[in-house]
Amino acid sequence: MVAATRAEADRYARHGIPPERVVVVPPAAAPPTATVDGAALHRDLRVPEGARLVVAAGRFDAVAGLRSAVWAFDVVKYAAPDLHLVLVGDGPERDRLERLGRAIGFDDYRVRFAGVRADLPALLQHAAVVWVTHERGGVNVAVEGMAAGKPVVAVRTPDLADVVEDGVTGRLV
Repeated sequence: MVAATRAEADRYARHGIPPERVVVVPPAAAPPTATVDGAALHRDLRVPEGARLVVAAGRFDAVAGLRSAVWAFDVVKYAAPDLHLVLVGDGPERDRLERLGRAIGFDDYRVRFAGVRADLPALLQHAAVVWVTHERGGVNVAVEGMAAGKPVVAVRTPDLADVVEDGVTGRLV
């Protein structure tokens, strides 16, 4: 068996797979080679040219934690007027998330939905922070964010703690 993190290997062991049959191969991502035009990205997202972007990505479902991100951003945005939250992906909760964001941010709506983007690694180059909100998974988003040279703020899960070094490559919360 191949596990991406030590935490994943431990889960296999709890399911009866002998540790000697599991190899941990840490995830990796090459730095993005493609680029995204920053001015065009800001225009597409309808955010001011100088706006800083907090980017979160994943499937829009309960596990991705994006609902909590929208709630939390509604507080954070008052401390940083140039900050915009960009959610990349799609899924069954998208319409609900958009309604929630508009309802709580009606007077200052700064949540943007970028949809599914094949150029996510290049888009992450324009993020001030990559926010990994997943309660399970999220390792690939964290690794891609770090490969783009961006700090990562992630939920403190065993898997994410294996790839994000708290205080060095990002923050675990």
